[in-house]
Amino acid sequence: MTVPTTAGACKDLFRMNNGESCTEKWQKIRETIHPSQQAVGYAAVKRKLKKDYKSADKAQKRMNEAGSVLPFVLGPNGVPYLIDSHHTASALEASGHFEVVVTLKKICDW
Repeated sequence: MTVPTTAGACKDLFRMNNGESCTEKWQKIRETIHPSQQAVGYAAVKRKLKKDYKSADKAQKRMNEAGSVLPFVLGPNGVPYLIDSHHTASALEASGHFEVVVTLKKICDW
């Protein structure tokens, strides 16, 4: 299955169509996308961090795997909310490897 992508990076999440994906460095989108969960299980984050995010190369390899997308919806006032992969995003954030390129996928507008 081919995933539709926007041209280039995730420049305008608000203009993306439902089902479209884009790629961007974590550094550029980490403060834009919001969690839809109030908390995550930090034991799971710690396991992911130790297993998959020890180095930037290992983190990038993990984020390049099929199915490693960060799905989001546009919530009230056009705010993008992550709706899955909270442990992955938390592990990536904790790793400090902000240059890792991630794939975002817009699911729908809230």
